[in-house]
Amino acid sequence: MYTAVVLDDISRNSITHDFHNWITLPKHWVKKAHHVTLNMGPLDDELNDSSILGEVCHINTDKYYLAYDEGIIALGVTNMYISLGHPIPLDVEVNSINKHPHITMYHHPDVAPKKSNDVMATCKRVTPFKFRLTGKVKVINK
Repeated sequence: MYTAVVLDDISRNSITHDFHNWITLPKHWVKKAHHVTLNMGPLDDELNDSSILGEVCHINTDKYYLAYDEGIIALGVTNMYISLGHPIPLDVEVNSINKHPHITMYHHPDVAPKKSNDVMATCKRVTPFKFRLTGKVKVINK
């Protein structure tokens, strides 16, 4: 079980379509482009307020981390927030337990997607890629 911002179909299709416009991916790699992990287990009340569950979250990204040798391609997340428009417009920050919040885009079949956490800190091949995505905060039962 884990808590995450799960991308909506429009966001997921947008980032995978744009990615394929500028790079050829080995055919056997696995597409993820599914979520940004907030924490393992149910929503951590010390990290985020429980009222964010089920809310639409805005996600801003900044760059792709291309770690072919390590079997991972990830999209770095700069910030996440929920806009609450009642009664006063207010943006509430959404936090991730990961030091480098990200969306695992693709991975080699022999590499676990969680390897993205390690790759983000050491990856030397970085390409700017800005997106504004949306998704919902959910608890996922694996």
